[in-house]
Amino acid sequence: MNKITLCSYPDYLESNESYGLKNYDNSVIKEILNKIDHDAVFFLIDQHVPNEWLNKVTKQVNILFDCDSITVDQIKTVCQKKKL
Repeated sequence: MNKITLCSYPDYLESNESYGLKNYDNSVIKEILNKIDHDAVFFLIDQHVPNEWLNKVTKQVNILFDCDSITVDQIKTVCQKKKL
């Protein structure tokens, strides 16, 4: 069973397999929970997060996805390639 962890400000979690999501909505979150089939941490980045937290997350994540320009299926493909 996969473990998907969603992390938003002010929380922070160190992980080797972490990604950032911006411009997401509830449907994107639901799709990620249903489609991503390996352990991963997703940082949910909103417009109003403090720069200090955002800088820390940016250094941590493998990739920052903009959900306005990429689908969850594309995110899944990238995450699987990263896992190999």
